[in-house]
Order: sequence, then structure tokens, then C-alpha cells
Amino acid sequence: MAIGQKPLALRRDLVRIFGEDRLVAVIRTATPEIAEHAARAMAEAGVRLVEITLTVPDAYELIAKLATDDSFAKHGAIVGAGTVLSGAQAEDAVLAGARHEAGALARAIRRLHDDPGLRARLGTQGREDVRAYTAEAWAEGIGSALQAAYRPGEA
Repeated sequence: MAIGQKPLALRRDLVRIFGEDRLVAVIRTATPEIAEHAARAMAEAGVRLVEITLTVPDAYELIAKLATDDSFAKHGAIVGAGTVLSGAQAEDAVLAGARHEAGALARAIRRLHDDPGLRARLGTQGREDVRAYTAEAWAEGIGSALQAAYRPGEA
């Protein structure tokens, strides 16, 4: 990883961000200058997932520039690579600083869509994970907190 490069975004973070925003800015332009301008405009507008397609001339250099730019990151934007057609391109994009690759996110969503067993396992695990967070457990916790905070004779 290059100095100043941010770590890859975790798949769960990308899925969460995509689930919240339902938006990926796909930047596909004829010049890197226009692509950079568009990417920065998207970040400033609050778009968190910004993808530079590898069809943009000098895409790897632009990805590297955005990945290490604090003004881009301060908006919460994560730069990624699009139109990745090979493992070598994916590796080069990551080395340039891409923190996500939209194709991987799409494959993860497609896999979840196409695999009923996986959905069932995740659903079961999710129910198990939240089992302790029932209304009764919440009420008991609030009751305990109020009881601990209550001091007779104090206003």
C-alpha cells in the first residue's frame, strides 16, 4: 500500500453505504480532466461512492490522485474503479488506490439474490444477532437505568 493511501473499504461498508444511498457516481468521460472535475463535483454533492471507469484515459493516475487527496476524502467519498475486465486490471486499480470495484459489489448482490440458502443463513444469523435486543430487554435496561439514577428526596 502506498504511503497516504487509504485501506480498501470493507464489502460490508460498501453494501451499507450503497443500501443507504442507493447511488454510485459512475464517471466515464473522454478526458481525465473532465473526469476529475465530475468526481469532485459528485463528492462535494455528497455522493460517497465515486467510480472512475478504466475507459477514462489515465484512469489509474486519476484514481491515485483522488485516493490520496484529503479534500476529496473529507466529503466522505470513496474512489473506486469501474469497467474492470480482468484480474490484472483489478490489481492495478487497487495498487492505484481504488478502494472499491463496483463489479465486486454487484457480484455480491447478485450472489445474495441468486442463492436462497445464503439468504436463509444470513437471515437466521441476523435474527440470532438481534435476539437480545427485544422490547422487553430494552424496557428492562431503561428501568434499571432509571432506578440507578433515581435518588429519593432529590428534585
